Amino acid sequence: MRARTPVRQKADAEPSADNRWPVIGSNQTLAQRVYEAMRDRILANELTPLAYVREEELASAMMVSRTPIREALNRLATEGFLERLPHRGFRVAQRSIEELAHVYTVLQGLELLACELAFPNITPTDLSRLEEANAGFAAAIGANDVATAVDLNDRFHHLFAELSGNPVLSRLLDDLRQQVHRLEVLDFSAVLLESG
Repeated sequence: MRARTPVRQKADAEPSADNRWPVIGSNQTLAQRVYEAMRDRILANELTPLAYVREEELASAMMVSRTPIREALNRLATEGFLERLPHRGFRVAQRSIEELAHVYTVLQGLELLACELAFPNITPTDLSRLEEANAGFAAAIGANDVATAVDLNDRFHHLFAELSGNPVLSRLLDDLRQQVHRLEVLDFSAVLLESG
């Protein structure tokens, strides 16, 4: 009897059964792409606090092995987006406003350091980029577009972190900004409601 050769499925051959999850291609860093997809779904509240996240389901939906899924889930848990549940996996963290406020305090201190390091390095081109992000932010606020306003605010602060010349500080600030993203959406929404 002749042994059958297993059929290899291409990553992009069939869409995922759950169309909300992207199919991850082989030319991408899998763990990073899974991490970004999960983080984006959590920040958009598509995965609500206390929702369970199962490795097997994600691996099947994204058409990747469980190893990059596990790496991404562990990173998300380390950053506070997920909680580890002994013998049960992970669930989306329900972080209190008080806890996020503590993260925000650390973020503000590090952003001040980034600005102090960045000021001597700012060129006219950099200044134009900062002004462009700030103008876009003002336009988004004027249009009551909270999501765009928060994204442009993040970009503005990221530019300062980048100009600090300290890649460790820049990465740390990006991670902290992701953690307070939800708090900023609530904050900007409240400001727009009061001014409306």
